[in-house]
Amino acid sequence: MRQRYRRLDIVNELLCPLGLAVYDWNGTKYVVDDRKGNVALVDDLGGIWGVVETRLGWRLDPLDPKWLEMLSAGTGTDGRSTAAPQ
Repeated sequence: MRQRYRRLDIVNELLCPLGLAVYDWNGTKYVVDDRKGNVALVDDLGGIWGVVETRLGWRLDPLDPKWLEMLSAGTGTDGRSTAAPQ
């Protein structure tokens, strides 16, 4: 379970700038949430990416310079900071 939650933390670090979050559901599935009331249940980490791309409306490229810039700057797609308040 500890490894599962660590992977979930990493996934959320990657998806937070895109306005998405992923939660564990009973240790068996994942819930992908777009924070607008739309959620999807997926079986494994691989299933998350298909849902993410559907929610975004475009194919997610892990080497996209814009996305990498958002990750390093800690800003979301709307330009606001995604960093947790200190």
